[in-house]
Amino acid sequence: MLNEKDIEYLSRPLIEGLVYIIENEHVKISSPHTIFAENRTIIPFMKDEILSMYKSVVQKAKSKGVKISYKQHMRKTIIERWSEYEISCDNAKILFKRIIEQVKIVQERGIHRGTRDDSELDKLHKLCNEYNKFYWRSSIISHISSIYYSLKNIERDLSASNSSLYKIYI
Repeated sequence: MLNEKDIEYLSRPLIEGLVYIIENEHVKISSPHTIFAENRTIIPFMKDEILSMYKSVVQKAKSKGVKISYKQHMRKTIIERWSEYEISCDNAKILFKRIIEQVKIVQERGIHRGTRDDSELDKLHKLCNEYNKFYWRSSIISHISSIYYSLKNIERDLSASNSSLYKIYI
């Protein structure tokens, strides 16, 4: 049901040149000069893969005589917080589906001039802001992702023939 504000907003001219990308893993609404919304789905890591990489890093470091500091508690974090990570990933998937549905509503209505009066675009922005919290540094998804890429980098550095690593922090 439309209120007076929506009726007035929808009577305005449409913004031209909008591009809508609506895929299972990516949504984007843009024009040549503005990105109105864009998000990508979170692809969860596999616990076994991260633990295997951790084990490999430890073995390579020991075989090369590189000192290992366990102050980062990576393995402990992975093991103890994995169920929290999985729940967070599931919540992110659910929210991303809601974002897709809201993008479809916005596409159906179109985006008109004076977007600050667009109630449906505002709902989309609120959903996107909520979704972006999964990427905050304090989130478990961000924390596990950081562990994964840190291990990847350490593994790459240990495998390099000219590696000069003295100590790693895991």
